[in-house]
Amino acid sequence: MAKLTTPIKREGGDVKSVEIRQPTAGELRGCKLTQLLQMDTSELLKVLPRVTVPALLPAEVEALAPADLLTLGMEVVGFLASPALKEEALRAAEA
Repeated sequence: MAKLTTPIKREGGDVKSVEIRQPTAGELRGCKLTQLLQMDTSELLKVLPRVTVPALLPAEVEALAPADLLTLGMEVVGFLASPALKEEALRAAEA
């Protein structure tokens, strides 16, 4: 669950935090995975409405503060790497 720096205004109450669930292959349809790994804004704008809880509307994703987009994007990218690859990256970062 990611706490937003700038809450999303909604009629039923502000959204102050968002959960990113693991995307399915179908939810990644139409996305270029290499660009998504680079956290390309256009690719994140496609994927985030598909994997957020509560579900964010495309216009709400487009209106996110840059810090919030980066935070949510890092969570999405985290799902794309295998556990072994994540472990290898952590070991490399510690060295």
